[in-house]
Amino acid sequence: MEPPTLEAAYAEFAPDGALTTPGDPIAVGGAAPVPDAERVTRRHKLGRMGVVVIASGVSTAAIGVVSVAGGYAGPAALALVAAGGLATTVGEVMMLTGGIGSAKLLDAPTGLGWIGAGLSAGAFVVGGVSAQINFGFNYLSVLGLAMRCSGVALGATQLGQAGRAGRDAGLLAVHLVPSPTGLAVAGTF
Repeated sequence: MEPPTLEAAYAEFAPDGALTTPGDPIAVGGAAPVPDAERVTRRHKLGRMGVVVIASGVSTAAIGVVSVAGGYAGPAALALVAAGGLATTVGEVMMLTGGIGSAKLLDAPTGLGWIGAGLSAGAFVVGGVSAQINFGFNYLSVLGLAMRCSGVALGATQLGQAGRAGRDAGLLAVHLVPSPTGLAVAGTF
């Protein structure tokens, strides 16, 4: 009697009896094959980390703005505003890249993410023109802020749609699990 082989053991799962290799597309739960499950999860993680970086950048900039508005316009307050703005911009790029990239890999629509990217890029142009006209508050600075907030909102919506598509494909999952102190969130992101 011959020992069993992997090919014989997995023959019922592979339609033609051939084993799949690590580079082959992965079919999850009867869904269409996903090109690269690891890339999808990495892109989605990048987008979620971008949301965290945006939140920390906005809060840092807010502390600087409150300091300036409170009468302390020293170099530390201005550095907080600049660092917060830079962190927010980096977070936007991470969120938009992660949302659009993971949605594209999952064949989900990417239109909202691209519109958000266009609004965020346009906000830089409007902000630059606004600073040339009058460094301070004017209508163009309000328009730039509105464009940037809209770009972030559309990017977050795109990231959420990519997450939903990933959960439908079985690649991203969130579960509530029991823990010694109650319930905990666990999953594959």
